[in-house]
Amino acid sequence: FRSQRSYANSKLAQILHARALKRKHPLLSAVQPTTGKKMARIVSVCPGWVRTQIVGGGILEQIVHLAAFHSDGWGLSSLFLALFDDSSSTTTGGADDADFYINSMFLSQVAFAYDYLPQWAYITGLRDISTFLMATCMLWMQRFEPKSITHPSSPESYNLETADALYDWSLAAIQPFL
Repeated sequence: FRSQRSYANSKLAQILHARALKRKHPLLSAVQPTTGKKMARIVSVCPGWVRTQIVGGGILEQIVHLAAFHSDGWGLSSLFLALFDDSSSTTTGGADDADFYINSMFLSQVAFAYDYLPQWAYITGLRDISTFLMATCMLWMQRFEPKSITHPSSPESYNLETADALYDWSLAAIQPFL
């Protein structure tokens, strides 16, 4: 599960960085005087399974091509729905604290299971196995309930210390280019 863990960690890093940037960037705390809404916001979006070349060929690419969202269809539009959603409902997105979106009700219905996993499931790899199985099911089930909704992300994605460390590292990494 090393490649799966690497991919998951890269997605976790994106969410952590977005949340740190959301807390630290002055524009993101500015409010429009007429509407009272924030002038800008940062969100993270999980588009589900989308037809891209990330799987790299073979039988897996054929399966993804068969079942995944088209990149020029719902796979892309779900991202835009989340990014430009201006409603105030946390079930449809757009609330000031809404910062993680998913594009299928199926994912929201099965993700709650992670709240009940014991700590040893993380250590032994049981969580990785269950994530792999859930992702495989999602590939086939996500089309039954496509909808852009806000959803809590994994517990690890709320770690402020890790988010701040990643944010500080990213500032140091780009400093020579500023």
